[in-house]
Amino acid sequence: MEEHQIHHLPVVKDEKITGIINHRDFHMKNVEKLAELEIEVPQLFDLNDRLDNVLETMADKHLDTVLVTKNSKLVGIFTYTDACRHFASYLREEFGPHGGNDAA
Repeated sequence: MEEHQIHHLPVVKDEKITGIINHRDFHMKNVEKLAELEIEVPQLFDLNDRLDNVLETMADKHLDTVLVTKNSKLVGIFTYTDACRHFASYLREEFGPHGGNDAA
């Protein structure tokens, strides 16, 4: 995962999403094999779900990652980093670019 800069790895069994592995799990738990990990149960959202509902669920459940599906098939991974980037982009569109080192 580290070699290919993969941070999140969905786990699928018989075409059903059963878990997600985070790259930090390997470092924090000092494991070398997938079988040694406790696989986290993922939060799933449909591609058409409203973003505000996704973000609220992520905040309420302290999730850093959710999986996105379409017709029950995995189509993407959405992370808190993605959320921050989208929000920053929204703020720039709404209020314009920041002016540098101005105090808030």
